[in-house]
Amino acid sequence: MSETMGTRLRRIRISLNRTQADMSRDLGLGASTWQNYELGTSSPNPHVLSALSKQKFNINWILSGVGGMYQTNFIADSSSFPPEFNSKVLEQCYHDAHDVYAKAKQTPPASFGGDIYREVASILNTAQTESEVQTLIRHYLGKLEQSLS
Repeated sequence: MSETMGTRLRRIRISLNRTQADMSRDLGLGASTWQNYELGTSSPNPHVLSALSKQKFNINWILSGVGGMYQTNFIADSSSFPPEFNSKVLEQCYHDAHDVYAKAKQTPPASFGGDIYREVASILNTAQTESEVQTLIRHYLGKLEQSLS
C-alpha cells in the first residue's frame, strides 16, 4: 500500500522532533491544521509547501510520494533558470491550479500535487525565457480550466 500525503507529513514532523501543535504554530496555522493534514482531511496550502521547501523537504515527495523526503534539486539541476525562480513558478502554478478547481467547484484529484510538479518541471526544462515559462503556464492553466468545464 502506498504512503499517503498525511503519512509523509507526519514523517517530516517526526524528523523535526516537533508535535502537531508545534508545526501549526511554527507555520502560523490554526491549532489543529497540521493534525488535519496528517489525517488527510485537508491539504497544505502553497505557503506551507514553500516553508517546507525552504527547510529542504522535497515538495514532489510530499505531494505525490515520488522521490525522497529531501530535495535533490530535480528541477534546479535540469532547468536553466535560477532555483528561486523555479520555486516561485511551482508555488504560483500550484496556487493558480487550485483556484481553477475551486472556481469549477471541483476537488483536485489525489494526484494533483504531483501532476502540477511534473507539468511545471516539463515547462521549466523546455522554455528558453521567463516570458515563455509564463506563457506556457497560462496555456496549461487554460487547458485545465477547459477540462473542468
